[in-house]
Amino acid sequence: MQSIYSKDVRLSRSEAADYLDVSVATLARWACQDIGPEYIKVGRNTRYPLSKLEEYLAARTFAGRRSGKSR
Repeated sequence: MQSIYSKDVRLSRSEAADYLDVSVATLARWACQDIGPEYIKVGRNTRYPLSKLEEYLAARTFAGRRSGKSR
């Protein structure tokens, strides 16, 4: 039997903050400033789809300097 619900897990703001290793206050501030990960608001509830948190982290992942390259 197939589920009618989305397979994308949605985390609370507290859970999302733990996942991103930032404070809940930081996530709330980012939401007010439209600079953080995408989220869903339903009434007073804020949920962060896990896929959006992963996209947010991937967009902020940088490769380190290669050793062996001289300046």
